[in-house]
Amino acid sequence: MRYFCKIRLESGRDQETTLFLILDDSDGEVPELTKTAVIESREYRLFVEKKHTKIVVAEYSVYRTETEITANLENERYERLIESGMAEIVSSGEMQIDRNEKRDRKTGEIVRKRKKSPVLFLAVAGG
Repeated sequence: MRYFCKIRLESGRDQETTLFLILDDSDGEVPELTKTAVIESREYRLFVEKKHTKIVVAEYSVYRTETEITANLENERYERLIESGMAEIVSSGEMQIDRNEKRDRKTGEIVRKRKKSPVLFLAVAGG
């Protein structure tokens, strides 16, 4: 089985684009789309650079197919697989990507800024 994902990116300015990603199914389970996979795609980077948007909403659907798919397929080929019934939908969802989120370089996880406690400020200012 091969898995791919159809992702519709939409900015706050009602501008949108569609991209397709091949998902890794090496563990034998249905793969899930991650924010990291979307952010690292060339199409996503071009979209946010061209549209100058801070927040992107990504609606996605994961498809399964028996057909051989490669990274250099045109979007129209993916669309034909879906329309012809050769690809069946496995899951779908939506995610919000905030370009202002800071990520740890080693783990790729989102780093949250710690809020300073008012008690700490009083201790430093008063002491």
